[in-house]
Amino acid sequence: MDIRPFIDNYVLCVELVKDNIVTIKRKTVMSRLSLSEQCSINNILGQIYLRNIAEDGLVYMTDEINPLKMTNYLCGLDKYDIDREDIYSYVCRYAQKRINRFYVSLKEGNESSLIISLSQSKILNKRETEKAIALYRKKIEIRKKSKCRLLCGI
Repeated sequence: MDIRPFIDNYVLCVELVKDNIVTIKRKTVMSRLSLSEQCSINNILGQIYLRNIAEDGLVYMTDEINPLKMTNYLCGLDKYDIDREDIYSYVCRYAQKRINRFYVSLKEGNESSLIISLSQSKILNKRETEKAIALYRKKIEIRKKSKCRLLCGI
């Protein structure tokens, strides 16, 4: 799966998630999707949100994944008989959970857990991995300086 089309400016992505999670309750979102639909969407989202490096070596953070683009992708699969807005709300809730975990790790200064998937990557050779880790650390410093806050919905 090519991840590059889903990556966007982290400020924009966080704003999209924030704007959605304050409009609809989590319980309402969950009630509109069946368990099998949730599992299927979770599998696809997990492939993207639980990694931080693309096949071509592109380093990205959890908060750089655009929920609108993810929703468009999921709707384009024609696997789900769900309203587009419900999928978008679910993607935003999933993103909220992943972004909050990422920000908590940043606040705790637990960088080793953030970089682990890069260092265990079989995609890159040693030199590329070192370059990717340096870029990732640079992005972490940017997030720390911007004082990222946890996302809270209703």
